[in-house]
Amino acid sequence: MSLKSNDKLLSDLLERILFNEKDFDDFKSVIFNVSIGKNDPRLLKEKIISSRVRILEELKDLFPFYMNQIIKKQSIEKFVNEGNNSGLIEELRDKDDFLTKIGSRIDVIFKKIKEKE
Repeated sequence: MSLKSNDKLLSDLLERILFNEKDFDDFKSVIFNVSIGKNDPRLLKEKIISSRVRILEELKDLFPFYMNQIIKKQSIEKFVNEGNNSGLIEELRDKDDFLTKIGSRIDVIFKKIKEKE
């Protein structure tokens, strides 16, 4: 994941947290009810404070998760881009050859046992 896509992801996540539609609907309703005298203005203050507390909690949950994802993606990109895979590929080929030879030997042994039965 590139730096630009990381920024876009973070921006989208923050936007969803900060501009929560439910909060705006609640504020709209409370403001209307306060303006017509149906609700006490303290209720609006309480709604604002509870909204800010929710935002803070969501941000506290978001950042550790986001940072772990960035670190994992960077590790994967570093592994892929470093080109040190040639040793791993060679090792996998050696193991594949070894297992193929063992498989052939086991097949021969199995056929001999079947013939004796």
